[in-house]
Amino acid sequence: MILFSEDMIENLCTNKIKLFSDIKDYTERKKLIEKEVLFINIPFEAQCTNTLHYLIYDGLSQSESSLLELLYKHNPYPCALVGGGSSGNMDFSGTFIFYNGEILKNQALSIHVQFKPKYRFNLMKSQNFNPQSNITFTILDVSLYDKTVGEFINKKPFNPSTRLKLYVIILTVLLKNLKIKCKNILLL
Repeated sequence: MILFSEDMIENLCTNKIKLFSDIKDYTERKKLIEKEVLFINIPFEAQCTNTLHYLIYDGLSQSESSLLELLYKHNPYPCALVGGGSSGNMDFSGTFIFYNGEILKNQALSIHVQFKPKYRFNLMKSQNFNPQSNITFTILDVSLYDKTVGEFINKKPFNPSTRLKLYVIILTVLLKNLKIKCKNILLL
């Protein structure tokens, strides 16, 4: 969530973008999202020094990679793009973006905020992830569509691993004990 005083804002432009998560064919979905992105109209001249592009998207739509790629490809103004995906409850059954009294599902909200000349902004990136071990892997195979990793390279020893082998290494259990150890964990 970002909050700004009305006194700070020169112009504001909001566009809803359909993400078509009901379309399972990746290429077809990407073409439909591209049409949505091309339809975005920013009625003022935005500049990187005075305009922030804030994006909120449905994190369960399986479309964020395509959306970001298309926004960078077709964005007429080189503005800083910040934002994130909504993920709903931890059961991942639905996401909720609230906008003007409406709950948006399977959509993104693109907001261009142009600040008045006397206001400046800067971006800061923070990471709240704190690794709990020194185990690292290089990803060999990943699906952008459903966010699953198929194969890794275990750096010590340097060889390919499957997800199941990764879980065994991380949980430091024998393969036969993995099912018992993970009875309350959803393995994808």
